[in-house]
Amino acid sequence: MPKYKVLYTDTCFPDTSIESAELAAIDAELILAPATDEDSLIAAGKDCDGVIFDFAPMTDRVLSNLPKCKVASRVGIGLNNIDIPAASRNGIMVANVPDYCFEEVANHAVALYLACNRRLTQYDHRIKDQGNWDVTGVGPIYRMTVQNFCLYGLGNIARRVVKRVQPYGFHVYAYDAYASDEVFQQMGVTRVNSLEELAELADAFSVHVPLTPETEGTIDRNIFRRMKKDAIFVNIARGPIVKEEDLIAALNEGMIMAAGLDVVSVEPLPADSPLLKMDNVLITPHAAFYTREAEDELRKRSTEEVIYALTEGKPHVFVNQSDFAV
Repeated sequence: MPKYKVLYTDTCFPDTSIESAELAAIDAELILAPATDEDSLIAAGKDCDGVIFDFAPMTDRVLSNLPKCKVASRVGIGLNNIDIPAASRNGIMVANVPDYCFEEVANHAVALYLACNRRLTQYDHRIKDQGNWDVTGVGPIYRMTVQNFCLYGLGNIARRVVKRVQPYGFHVYAYDAYASDEVFQQMGVTRVNSLEELAELADAFSVHVPLTPETEGTIDRNIFRRMKKDAIFVNIARGPIVKEEDLIAALNEGMIMAAGLDVVSVEPLPADSPLLKMDNVLITPHAAFYTREAEDELRKRSTEEVIYALTEGKPHVFVNQSDFAV
């Protein structure tokens, strides 16, 4: 009999070799959940000492029915799919991997913008589908030295975006109620005092805030209608920060020119989503984090957090530590 059992709720990776190898070192068995509905998670995890979860919903009901569970470790940064107060009430320590893919996500945000700005997909489709070699038929393209790059949030990833776009000659603005004036000054970024003001300045508008009750749905029709008609919207943060129906309307009605999206409200994107039919929308499958190196680091570190909790009494990245007297 293994000393520990650890539930793996779901994964987008092809196998569990990294996780299994790490857990074997402490005599822990990895248990794979057959599905991510509440009943399946509860049945699979009822005897487990820890949980590794990706996108599975770690609800109050699930967490309340894992009597042996001491730790739940997210395979990623965001924690919007776990009820942290419920975890604390049930004595479950929550961990994540908050800093493994800053460079990848910053690169992806800039790549989405550049692809939209330079009309790469439109050119590609027109040449391949129509044999059309017309340069100007995709609409106007402007020099970046006369444009404003605007960031909603100035956290770790956004700061790396700043370093990547400044050499292009952009004027960089940001709205972040929590970042200090010193950070803005060090980064050479102009602070604005409202999301509305940021939208009005934007030639490029890039989202870099976490999904919280405070940020959910903050990018709506009111924000889109304030943007320039040739603005490019980029989201590599979380889909529900944006009211998707308002984004679709903004694109259809010409409030903005294009969007580069790595995240959407429902993932995978439903087959009937209007976004799939828009040639001014570039979509990637929540892939901004991905390189082989980032994948390996993420899988190893999310598993290590469970190991730390089971062998040392607490994870090293202890999200809800204030709720515990450890």
